[in-house]
Amino acid sequence: MHIPYNQPEQRAIIQTLQEKAGQEWAAFHEDPALNAYLVIERAMATELTRLAKRQLQTCAHAVLFEHTPEAHLAELSPWLIALPSRPEPAVLAPVYMAAQLYGGMVWLWSALDLPALAEHLRKFMGATLYNEATGEIEGDIALRSTDPRVLPGFIEALHPHQRDAFLQPIRACAIWNRHLQWQRWDGPAEPVTEPLPPLHISLGQLGVMNRHTQPDKILHLLETEYGQQNDSPVHLHLLSQTQDARYRAVCACTETARRIGYENDQDLALFASLTYLCHPRFSEAPRFRQAMQDGIRNKISLANTVIALPDAAWEEIDRMHATEFNAADSRPLHAPTLIERHG
Repeated sequence: MHIPYNQPEQRAIIQTLQEKAGQEWAAFHEDPALNAYLVIERAMATELTRLAKRQLQTCAHAVLFEHTPEAHLAELSPWLIALPSRPEPAVLAPVYMAAQLYGGMVWLWSALDLPALAEHLRKFMGATLYNEATGEIEGDIALRSTDPRVLPGFIEALHPHQRDAFLQPIRACAIWNRHLQWQRWDGPAEPVTEPLPPLHISLGQLGVMNRHTQPDKILHLLETEYGQQNDSPVHLHLLSQTQDARYRAVCACTETARRIGYENDQDLALFASLTYLCHPRFSEAPRFRQAMQDGIRNKISLANTVIALPDAAWEEIDRMHATEFNAADSRPLHAPTLIERHG
C-alpha cells in the first residue's frame, strides 16, 4: 500500500514534530547532566522504522530484552539508543518521519548512563499479576512498557508510588502520539529514596492498559484480515488511510461499540469490520440496534448476534446504502463474509 510521504500535509506535520522535539531538546540540554535517549520499538518493523535504525546504527545502544525472560526474542526487542547531545538534523530526519507516520519511538532524557537506564527500564518490563478481589497471585506477565502504543496506558494504570518509581530516574519521556500530539510525562519533583520493590500489577490495572491498546490490536486484526483484499468499497476502505488516520478511525469505532456495551477484542474488531465493510452507521439501523442490545443483555457475542439477524435487518442496511451511495459502487457485505475470522 502506498503512503503519500511527500504530500504537503505530511510534510507540515513532520515539520511540527521536528520543531516540538527540537524545542524539548534545546530545553533539556541546558542541563549538561542529562543524556538524550531514544527507544525504538523494533516489533513495528515498518520501512521507515528500519530506516531510522540504520540511520542511528553508529550510536551506542542496549537491547532491552537482554537479561529478561524474553531474551530469546532478541530480534523483536526494543532498542534503547544513546543519542549525541547535538544530533545532526539529517541524522534525525528519518526518525521524525517514522515517528509521525508509524509511531514506534519514545524520547527519554535522564542523568543515568546507558547501562543503568536500560537496567531500570527492564525492571518495568515484567510484573507479578494478582487478583485485587481475592489477593491471589495469577502469575508472571511480560509488559512491553517501552512500546509507545502501550506507554500511555501503562503510566495511567500505575499507582502513584509505582509511577514515581518508574519516572524518578527519567527526567522526562515523550512520544508523538497517534492523535498527532506531543505527549510528555515528567519525573517526580522529589527523588524516590526507597528501594524499588518488584512490580505487582492487579487485574484492574491490566484492564486499563488493555483498553489503551485495544484500538491498535483491532487495527492489526483488520489489516491482517483485509489488507490483501481489493473488493471492499474504496470510499469506505479503512486501509486506504494513513496509519494515524486509521488509528483515529478505529478509536472512534471502538468508542461507539463500547457505548453500546461491547468490550472484548473480538466484538470490537467485528464492529469495526461492519462499520467499514457494511455501512458506517450500521448500528443505527433499528433492527440491528435492537439485536445488539438484546445480545448484550443475554451475553451473546456480536458474531452470533450477526449470524442470527433476519433478512429484514440486512434489508434496512440495503435501504441505507440505496439512499446514501450509488448501489453500483458499494454493496454491504453480509454476515458470512464478516464473521469468518471473528466467530
